[in-house]
Amino acid sequence: MSTIKQSEAGLKLKEICRRLDVDYDDARYLLAKGALPDGIAADPGKGNHRIFEDRQAFMLAIILKLRAAGVSTAVAKDVAEWSRHVQGMAVNLGWDWNFAPFAGKLHSEKEWYLDVGDKKYARIVTNAQPSKDGYEITPWVDMTNHRKAKSARPAIIFRVDIVRIAELLAGS
Repeated sequence: MSTIKQSEAGLKLKEICRRLDVDYDDARYLLAKGALPDGIAADPGKGNHRIFEDRQAFMLAIILKLRAAGVSTAVAKDVAEWSRHVQGMAVNLGWDWNFAPFAGKLHSEKEWYLDVGDKKYARIVTNAQPSKDGYEITPWVDMTNHRKAKSARPAIIFRVDIVRIAELLAGS
């Protein structure tokens, strides 16, 4: 099982950027503009470095990769927050109980995707459902009000590979 390889204190921003292959200065700018995971200081003080715990590092990893792909910061933050539902399904349903990227457990033999439609809707796609061959696709959910969006028919859909981001963050 891969976990985030870090010091006892956590990961520094420069190491996160190196593992994700994203620009360090872009990441610093993004943090300065307020794209901070919960618990991270807006200004660490001169000479101090921000240290990211597992949950914070994974949240930031999603935001940084989406920003590098041209997704707006607001949408990237929403998507990162919604990616917690992947871990919830994996662990709480017992489909992939050891895949908990927000807890530093970054390895999965399964596929976990978060689809985003029209920057408004989200759904999870996985092949981890043990009693089903192929992919389990959850219904679209409105990311704003957290309700099923039965009439959603997004025209633009992008997919976030949650396992791949976990692998990158783990350094594999």
